[in-house]
Amino acid sequence: MRLRPWPWGGCKTSDKYGVKVGRFQLLLANDDASDFIPGFTFAIRPTSAYRAEDVCGAMGRLWRDTVRPEWVVLERGTWEAARVTALCSAAQVGIARSYAPRQKLIESVFNRLWTVLSAMPGQVGRYRGEMERENKLLAAAMAGSLDPREAFVDITIAMAALEEAIRFHTRTPLESKQYGKWIPEQRWREDLAAHPRPSLDASLAYLWAPEVRTWTVRRAAVGGMVEQPLGMSLPSHWWAPELLDCEGRKVTVHFDPWEANAPATLTLTDDWAVRGWKAGRVLASGVPCLEDLPAISKNAADALAVHCGDEATEKAKTMRATLRAIVLREYRALGTDGSRVRLESEKRAPEAGAARGQRPEVGSQRSEVEPANRSAAPAMPVNRSQRILTDDEESAELARVEAKERRLQQAGLIPHDAYTL
Repeated sequence: MRLRPWPWGGCKTSDKYGVKVGRFQLLLANDDASDFIPGFTFAIRPTSAYRAEDVCGAMGRLWRDTVRPEWVVLERGTWEAARVTALCSAAQVGIARSYAPRQKLIESVFNRLWTVLSAMPGQVGRYRGEMERENKLLAAAMAGSLDPREAFVDITIAMAALEEAIRFHTRTPLESKQYGKWIPEQRWREDLAAHPRPSLDASLAYLWAPEVRTWTVRRAAVGGMVEQPLGMSLPSHWWAPELLDCEGRKVTVHFDPWEANAPATLTLTDDWAVRGWKAGRVLASGVPCLEDLPAISKNAADALAVHCGDEATEKAKTMRATLRAIVLREYRALGTDGSRVRLESEKRAPEAGAARGQRPEVGSQRSEVEPANRSAAPAMPVNRSQRILTDDEESAELARVEAKERRLQQAGLIPHDAYTL
């Protein structure tokens, strides 16, 4: 399917037609006892792949909005990433590992869904090379020689069709020699009525935060260089009184760099035997970033510049809201009657690696036919996180953080006797 618009470029299709086309990923949940589908997430990335962040978000949101299962059957690869394992452990959900596609009952569900969806134009099948004509069209579109709008449906149409296909599946009777005859939606509803199960605690939402970084505590603060909107890397630090006794310990920071002030949840990275604390213990939550929120605007030369300060904070909030104009993840949760109970459309700019060296015109209106002119965009700044800072640079960075802490003390945001510099 295709996305519109995709003004960030990064491939022959979007550079020429201003839209994105590809094999995007459907992360579907299926109840093995009833074959009912309680929800799904559609992950859309420039690389036509998905990450552990997408898997955690798909499972965590679904368990929060419906019920938390006792066990999940997961395949290998991305599904056995450390973040996925940590989420299941915190949610007290067991993992049964699948080592072959045919070991998962959900495969038969996919087959039924794709039988229904096969009538859609441009449908390329579950497997690469499965449908010769459509795959040739996809190859031509990705090469820039075919306008994808002539051969593939828009994501909004595809999402509506997918929901209808799932609704058809959950309400169609199934028959088995061993288990008899049943309707997935009805059996799911009756099973929950007979055996109620709790949902996932919403306080665990930090486990599917977009960004998870680990740093060493220094002077009750953690942080480093973090990639910001449009691919820039800037210093970002978090201070909390709970870190005063954790000097020198490794702490994991869960946060969303797109959110204003990037509030973070801080957890212990490793076991701390002396205190009896286990890895994953939450040390503090809702901790705001110490740095001023960066704002990105255009100067007289039509180039992009970064500013900081009170006025820039408001500009940054507006800019970040503007940059959320493209869908990267579509999430749906279904109730016991098959109706939609929750819809989330997560909207972000594409990852920086998709169009390295090119940036969008913030807040501009573009035609779908005519892709944006990116010739005025400046060169990508050097990412300082890729090298080790010198002693002088490290001292300057510490001095800057200390100055920021003193300003916060003067403003009454943190106590003067919280710690000694």
